[in-house]
Amino acid sequence: MKQRVGAFCTHTFKHMPARAIHLRLPCKDQDYEEGIRSKAPLFVWPETLTTNTDSRPVEAFTISIYELLSEAVELVVTNVHQSRPAYSRQYEMDLAQMQERLSQWRNELPADVQNSLADPYKAASNSHVGIASTAFALYHLSNLHLARFTRHASLSKEHIRQCVEAARSNASNILQIAGIMCSFAQTLGEGQSLHQMLSPMLGYAIFVAIDTITAGGYGNELEAILGSAMDGLNILHVIGYTWHSCKSQAKLVEKRIEDIQTLAQQSRDQANGISEGSDKGWRMEMPLEVYFEAEYDVMYGLESATFFEVLREGGRG
Repeated sequence: MKQRVGAFCTHTFKHMPARAIHLRLPCKDQDYEEGIRSKAPLFVWPETLTTNTDSRPVEAFTISIYELLSEAVELVVTNVHQSRPAYSRQYEMDLAQMQERLSQWRNELPADVQNSLADPYKAASNSHVGIASTAFALYHLSNLHLARFTRHASLSKEHIRQCVEAARSNASNILQIAGIMCSFAQTLGEGQSLHQMLSPMLGYAIFVAIDTITAGGYGNELEAILGSAMDGLNILHVIGYTWHSCKSQAKLVEKRIEDIQTLAQQSRDQANGISEGSDKGWRMEMPLEVYFEAEYDVMYGLESATFFEVLREGGRG
């Protein structure tokens, strides 16, 4: 249910903590209106609760990383009322805790799941490849969210630099998965289709990754960025065959890629929504989709001088 809400109602769901989603269990209408608890038994998926990772189906790992992603999104709006020093300290504590949990999730992955993405041609089944691609994409998306969406005015310059680098790095990792899936599609036999094994959540991760990696940069990065974005767009088209949300995302990405191609052709003044930076740098003025206000987005909310200084310190310029 949550996957479908996330796919079709992203504007609402991305800002909605998991605990804020309530399902109405069977009960009388009057009891429901009065807020009386249902007597229906709660359903708990036991596979996701067991600590024995060997006994868990591979699908359970996608569910658990999805829960971690939901918590990562929640952190963006946590403690926003605090003063600058207090927010910075709390953010660093929350960030360290979430990164530890994400690392634990990755370390607990069964070997066949990890190998399914590392070498999809030797995977146990095509479904394992699809599950692994979604699970790893959500893992990197969780780290991307933690880095990109934060109240950057309350952080030190060094911490901002780390956030920008982490956001771009995880975006690149997600688009590498898209590239692997593009190559894997060429090897499928007759009657097999890539769209049947890919999740719309992979599409959402790719969409955010493209939005992140194309937020700005230097001219010497354009070719690599275009290649990665094209791989991502191809997978969005594939998933969009059955999921309308990915069709809509693909249209936005197509326009962004056109603007990047215009930049690559040295026609900056013809590209829409692009502002000139410094030292042959470029920036997009607006994200493909507004997730949070600019003050909570290090890729689009930083001043240009700060943004390019961060990239230079990271060896990008």
